[in-house]
Amino acid sequence: TGRSYARLCEELGELAEAIRVLPAAPGYFLSEAADVFAWLMHIQNVVESQNGVDRQRRGEALEVAFCTAYPDHCVDCRSVVCKCPPILETTIGRIGHQAPATKAGPESDFMTSEDALATFQTKVR
Repeated sequence: TGRSYARLCEELGELAEAIRVLPAAPGYFLSEAADVFAWLMHIQNVVESQNGVDRQRRGEALEVAFCTAYPDHCVDCRSVVCKCPPILETTIGRIGHQAPATKAGPESDFMTSEDALATFQTKVR
């Protein structure tokens, strides 16, 4: 399973890159997300096989964990169809103490995403 974990880590790195370039290459994300999912399922099968889990029951623990983490409603607003804003205040609060309080723009060390696309002449499809 060591090689499988190494491959999963490699795929996670590629998924992170795909997220970074999502505006310019959205198809790349779909491809890499599928790869990460496939390696997760592979590792799940290997671990459960090594632990003697019957073939018919493999994946049940993962299913329960997934359904608990992602119930049939949004865990923040409790609506079946999420009505939360794109960035939750709780996320900003969590990230806020980890990053300097600054904004992107001309008076900042950071670029806006629009400025980055223009600067690097990237076309969004």
